[in-house]
Amino acid sequence: MNETGSNPYVIPLSILISGVLIAAAIMYVGDGSFGRVGAQLGSAADGGTEPSAKENNSLELVRPISAEDHLLGNPSAPVKIIEYSDLECPFCSQFHLTMKQAMDEFGKEGKVAWVYRHFPLEQIHQQARPGAEAAECADDLGGSQAFWSFIDTVFAKQEAGLSAALFSQTAGDVGLDRAAFDSCVSANSHGNIIDADIQNALDSGGQGTPYSVIIAADGSKQSVPGAVPYTTLKSQIERALGGK
Repeated sequence: MNETGSNPYVIPLSILISGVLIAAAIMYVGDGSFGRVGAQLGSAADGGTEPSAKENNSLELVRPISAEDHLLGNPSAPVKIIEYSDLECPFCSQFHLTMKQAMDEFGKEGKVAWVYRHFPLEQIHQQARPGAEAAECADDLGGSQAFWSFIDTVFAKQEAGLSAALFSQTAGDVGLDRAAFDSCVSANSHGNIIDADIQNALDSGGQGTPYSVIIAADGSKQSVPGAVPYTTLKSQIERALGGK
């Protein structure tokens, strides 16, 4: 992925954040119901601006997939799943395995492609944004394969607790030069990329993580709010493949 950054929108948040983002992250709890974990997105790191939430959220505001995205699978797949995720979110870790299962079944046949975008919930996950920065550095140094290997490994280690040391160790584990990786992370130069992903998640209806959007063969879109079980995701994928 080539780096790109679109400047985040600068909109006052004193009312919007309290009225909209104080809504909790919608998560699948495991018994088939949806629960809530209180979450509020804070300000972007290092002088960035806070993302705004639009009152009229719309799936049509999902940013078109481009060469700048982190895409796994067939770029010409009839169905694309865009996931907005947080490396420190336990439900995202659960859903990551669900998505890998979907790619095993549909991705190998070229029917589904998976796009990963950042949606760190910084108020409750202090290592989420550093993790997003670290993932971008993995991409810079090792390309797409390193990016996906990095997030796979971080999710697998998540229960141990995320930290700068863990990110550095993971970089070495996936074959990256740790000194170069640590230098990249310290530069903290991917803020615009991360902020743009956050903004797009909010604009398109995301309130918590994981938040995904399935783009069907006919271009229609459906949201996947939370860590739904594989049976639910599979059903949505099959409908999307049928263009229904």
